[in-house]
Amino acid sequence: MEKLFFNSRGLKLCGVLEVVNPKSKEVIVMVHGFSSGKDADSCVKLSKGLTQKGKNSFRFDLAGNYESEGEFEEQTVSTMVQDTLVAISFLRTKGFTKFSMIGSSCGGLVALLVALQVKLEKLALIAPVSNYILQRTRKYGEAAIAEWKQKGYNFYDAGPRGLLRVNYSFFEDLTKYKDLYKRVETIACPVLILHGDKDEDVAISDSEELVKHLQQGELIIVHGADHKLKVNGNRDKPIKQIVEFLTS
Repeated sequence: MEKLFFNSRGLKLCGVLEVVNPKSKEVIVMVHGFSSGKDADSCVKLSKGLTQKGKNSFRFDLAGNYESEGEFEEQTVSTMVQDTLVAISFLRTKGFTKFSMIGSSCGGLVALLVALQVKLEKLALIAPVSNYILQRTRKYGEAAIAEWKQKGYNFYDAGPRGLLRVNYSFFEDLTKYKDLYKRVETIACPVLILHGDKDEDVAISDSEELVKHLQQGELIIVHGADHKLKVNGNRDKPIKQIVEFLTS
C-alpha cells in the first residue's frame, strides 16, 4: 500500500495505490460517494477483496474530502469528474494503461461520466445516482430546493462529519446531466449495478431505468439492503459480487 498525492485544479489530492501485481497494466479506480472518502469501510473492503484476487486498485479522496485539499461546499459533479480524470492521468504516469472503475452513489454518476471519456474494461456501480435533480427533489422537496436557491447554500447531514455546507452551484451543475440515460448508451464495457430494494436515498427505479440504456448492463437487486448495500448491518455478499465481477 502506497499513499500518493497528485494535483487537480490547483489542489493536492490524496490517494492510496495497492499494487499486488506489478506486471499488470490494469488498475481498478474507486470513486466514493457524497461526503465519503477513500478510507470508507466499503472502499477498504473492496480494495482488500481485489488484492486477494491479484488486482491492483486505487482509491482517493475527491477534493474537499478528508486528506484532499479544497472546500467541500465548492464541489460539483463536474469538479468530481475532473478530479477523477486527473487521477486516471496520474495513474498513466505510473505505467497503467487499462482501467476499470467502481462508483458508489454520487461516485456512480461520476464513474459513468468518466466512462464516456475513458475506455474502461469494466464498471461496477453501487446504488448510482443517475437522475440527480429528481433525486434531490424527492429527498428534500421543491420548497426546500427553492430555499436553497434563494439562500445560495444549504447544509448536508454527513453523519460523523456533521453538517456540511453545500452551495447551490452543486444543484445548478446537475442540469448538465439531464440527458444521462441517452448519453450512457455509448458505453461499451460491461456494467454491473447493485442496488438495495430498501434504499431510501436513491430510488431503485432509477437503476432499473439506467440498465435499459447500457449496452452490457446487469442490475442485481439486493433484497433487504439499504443505500450502502447493508442487510442487517452486513454487506459482505454484495462486495464479494463486485470483486468477482471485476476479476472474472
